[in-house]
Amino acid sequence: MQSISIVFTAYVIVSSLGVRTSCAQTLLPFESSQPFYEWLGSLPQSQDAKHPGYAFLQSARAILEIPADGRQRFLMPRSKSNAKRISVLLDQAFAVSEERSKFQQFAQQTQREIERLAEERESRREWSEAYRLRWLAAGFAELTPSSKAVWSPAEDVLQPKRAPTGTKGPHPITQWPASSYQFVLSPNFEIAFQTKQSDTSDIVEICEQTYAIWKQLFYSYWSSASTVGPDYRSTPAGPFQVIIFRNKENYLKALQSQVRNVAVSTGYYHQNAKACFFYLEDRRSYATMVHELTHQFFIESSSLPIQFDADQTAGFWAAEGIALYMESLSLRDMGASVLIDIGGWDSSRLQAGRFRFLRDQMWFPWDAFGSANGVRFRSMEDIAPRYSQACGLAHYWMENSPTSRTQIANHLDSIYRRGSPVVFEPNDDELIMKSYLDHLRRGPRSGSSYLPFANRNELVLSRCDVDSSWLIDSLASKRNWDSIDVSFTKVDDDAWVKQGVDWDIVRLNVESTKVTDRSIASFAKMPRVQELDLSNCKITDQGVASLQNHKTLKTLWLAGTSITDQSIAVLATLPRLEAIHLQGTAVSSDGWQQLLKAIPRLRSKSTGPK
Repeated sequence: MQSISIVFTAYVIVSSLGVRTSCAQTLLPFESSQPFYEWLGSLPQSQDAKHPGYAFLQSARAILEIPADGRQRFLMPRSKSNAKRISVLLDQAFAVSEERSKFQQFAQQTQREIERLAEERESRREWSEAYRLRWLAAGFAELTPSSKAVWSPAEDVLQPKRAPTGTKGPHPITQWPASSYQFVLSPNFEIAFQTKQSDTSDIVEICEQTYAIWKQLFYSYWSSASTVGPDYRSTPAGPFQVIIFRNKENYLKALQSQVRNVAVSTGYYHQNAKACFFYLEDRRSYATMVHELTHQFFIESSSLPIQFDADQTAGFWAAEGIALYMESLSLRDMGASVLIDIGGWDSSRLQAGRFRFLRDQMWFPWDAFGSANGVRFRSMEDIAPRYSQACGLAHYWMENSPTSRTQIANHLDSIYRRGSPVVFEPNDDELIMKSYLDHLRRGPRSGSSYLPFANRNELVLSRCDVDSSWLIDSLASKRNWDSIDVSFTKVDDDAWVKQGVDWDIVRLNVESTKVTDRSIASFAKMPRVQELDLSNCKITDQGVASLQNHKTLKTLWLAGTSITDQSIAVLATLPRLEAIHLQGTAVSSDGWQQLLKAIPRLRSKSTGPK
């Protein structure tokens, strides 16, 4: 690993796909897209974040957009069609029946147009495009209670089934007695639960949705080379085995003798057993499920023999990178269907990669990184930043252009089917880093409206071309965040002191921005703020005074600011302060010792003024 010095340059990106609207969005190329999109945006309730139907309308508009940052967007039918739920959402979104009827007419017209285009693609033997369109049409069909998906793969997902209890024997892999586990069958999975769980339908849905999306993204990998017609329902290896343990103890007992470092995991795909093993802590464990299922699909769904060795195959970064990319799967409820995003500049897993490359300017040289086998890649030395770079590069190659997407698909094909990587072009550090940098920086300014997801609560915007106006306008529909990093940007006090803009951020980094004392009072009012980085900002003792007796602040960076010993008395009043950094300030050695005497626990994690 090495630190790098990067010249951050501006960029211009031009998109020629789809239909341009007055708001510069790129829409699905159907006749109904533009009037549908503009009508939804003209409704007063679509502009009021407090309206109960706002989230549904925001999602409905997003369905019609082709995201400009390269993320993959899907509209998928739920595994259990729920006409009552969609009726409730429609009632919330549309105040009058005429509006609801108009929405349904638009949705049904779009569905028909998608189906016609799918038939056209099939007539030209463009099976991959047709397959994705068929799924999109099935998603639109579920937007209205009176309509229904009429395509066999979608119908399969809409009708999950359970195994008859009386015919169940000991589990073939774990040897659990028949009475000790629950067995659920779905069209593509056999899922064993060590105990009865109330969320079995959610888990089945995650499994089926992940598989359907993976098949859309990597159609040529799993499909047969048929010249007669598409094999949309093909599952070469039969049902996928998924095993859910009762708790962590049982999970470790089963795997710790076979899998290195399993203690730090909540899930694992075992290539020899051809099964995914999990224990579920909470809904956050679903991301791990998506990750391990991705490994399983590449091993067990290929239409050709697999030569992949998780220890010895070179180019291993892509296997983990693409699983981390898939792990970014994010959902928004549409009733009987669900809007799903994969990837994007706000992807939860990508933020660590953005931080290390944009903020810390860290990079593993490509000649070693790109060719490392599984053993070297998973070594504990620098494992976290190595995984972050793999995640970031997977996002880059999946999102930057159709050409780059083909490159990583070919690479994955080569390591799984031939056991050796293809050569990426460019393969020069400087060229890769420049393209990667451009991709990371342009995402937030891609022109698409921001669509908040429940599992995306961190943003790293360090060194990006963002300012206070962008921050306020683009994130208008979401003010509560676990973390926001706008260090080294044009953000100033206007982002934090504007009346009516109430931020709730747990960890905030404004290092080397134009923030001054004016913002400190606003930071102090954030109800959950625990970490605050004000390094190299124009902060004085007057600003720090606003933090007196702050109840939640645990970590504070004031390095490079103008504070003096006058702030020591204020800092000593912070009851939960655990770490503080004062290097480069005018605080004296005596003042520093005074603070350590007041809060002795600061000694282990803090840095003094010199």
